[in-house]
Amino acid sequence: LKSSNLPREFYYDAMQYSVYLFNRIIHNNSSTSPFEKLFKKKPTITHFRKFGCVCTVFVPKEKRQFDLDDRGKVGRLIGY
Repeated sequence: LKSSNLPREFYYDAMQYSVYLFNRIIHNNSSTSPFEKLFKKKPTITHFRKFGCVCTVFVPKEKRQFDLDDRGKVGRLIGY
């Protein structure tokens, strides 16, 4: 939370994010992750990004007032 320079209001989201990651990685003496034990398949981890990183949020056509409005807004990733 500190390295992403986000306010304390996002503490709950940071905790959820860490649990999400924790359940998808292999731990000490185990050869499988908790996700793999539960669902019997390997988790996809290619979509992992750093908490609080800059991202682009898509704006649907219905939310844009004019044809030339931006199709995306700059945002911060705070969870999946």
